[in-house]
Amino acid sequence: MERLWRFSLPSTLDQFEHAVTADYPARCQGGTGPQRQPTGYVHMPKGGCLYNMRGINADGRYQERAAFRITPNVGRGGSVGVELDVIETDTPGVPNVTVTVSGLALWNLGLSGSVAELTPAPGVDETTIYSEGEAYLPSYTHVFFKGKEAWSPYWYSLHGKANRNKLLMSATEELDTNDPNLTFEVKQSILIKRLKNGWFYDISFEREGEYMDKAGKRKKFSVHEFVAIAPLHG
Repeated sequence: MERLWRFSLPSTLDQFEHAVTADYPARCQGGTGPQRQPTGYVHMPKGGCLYNMRGINADGRYQERAAFRITPNVGRGGSVGVELDVIETDTPGVPNVTVTVSGLALWNLGLSGSVAELTPAPGVDETTIYSEGEAYLPSYTHVFFKGKEAWSPYWYSLHGKANRNKLLMSATEELDTNDPNLTFEVKQSILIKRLKNGWFYDISFEREGEYMDKAGKRKKFSVHEFVAIAPLHG
């Protein structure tokens, strides 16, 4: 399983009607869809969503949100959500920026007998407010693969930058295993980037390594799962 920590801040944008300016698939967040269809790849299991929001919040501040929600691609409920909020301040051109991650979702890795879980660490609730700076999402991975196991020996972080125009975080981690013939590496990447009229989303999970089959032959595997790599206009 993979545990994604969260930076969290109670949102006031949710209190506004008609704040969703674009969502995909259409109406997945109560909007009317994108202004034009995404020109790229989006593979959201049922219940997943990309969405953009903007409006005046309950504090009278202009606020924008770029966000996505990932739902399981195997038979279990839940979802993982990531939100980038940009909120105006009394200093022109220097907004507050917050990043929020929450939820849980199981993902089949596309390899026989291999399942990972995405979830924030239990009992943790950190808050951060900044105009631009470092962004961290401490994570943990535990994978069941062909009757064997691989796991990160300690918490590691998706690490990157967040500002009014972009959130970029990534991580590459070599896992410990219970079999000397199994190697397993995980890569995670989240990019949300401002466009002239909307946001660009690039969300991916990658797994690669080697194992020994029953005949004693070493085999390589590599799976790159794109959740989305597309613009959302509106």
